[in-house]
Amino acid sequence: MSITQLFYIDETKIGSVTIDAVISESATSKATLTKNPVEKGADTTDHIRIEPMTFTARGIVSDTPVQLAGNLINVFKNSGFRISQQTWDKLLILQAKREPFELVQGLKSYNNIVIEQLTYTQDASTNNVLIFDCSMSEIVLVGQDEVNAQTVTEKATYDRTTPLIDLGRKIFT
Repeated sequence: MSITQLFYIDETKIGSVTIDAVISESATSKATLTKNPVEKGADTTDHIRIEPMTFTARGIVSDTPVQLAGNLINVFKNSGFRISQQTWDKLLILQAKREPFELVQGLKSYNNIVIEQLTYTQDASTNNVLIFDCSMSEIVLVGQDEVNAQTVTEKATYDRTTPLIDLGRKIFT
């Protein structure tokens, strides 16, 4: 923990779930280039498609979190109440809802994010701590719009077509 983290409270949130400490987080932005082969030379690229962003976070939630704010130290400890279990349940519910949420990371906040995968690790030395890995992805939402189509009658269609013309017989040699 750096000295700036002692005096600056920065929250990382996955939806409405606050994480005590983030060990690592990443955001990946990727573009896919279309490639078309040509007879001689290099493939041609005529389009670039931006892929949805992907995110990972490795976090820790303790049953006895310590919050530091200036000279105030607040240690929360309540027997029988497991914050780690409650947080894991919240993450599973957030994933099961299948609804986009806001992800707040250290550098930036992102909207329209869903959880793809959750994994937790626990052993004898980490009994009162939830250490988890979370893989998330951006959902690109598209809109829909209704338009009124013009009714076309047979007469109107016939009037706009080119009449058949007899071009005679042609011989190709």
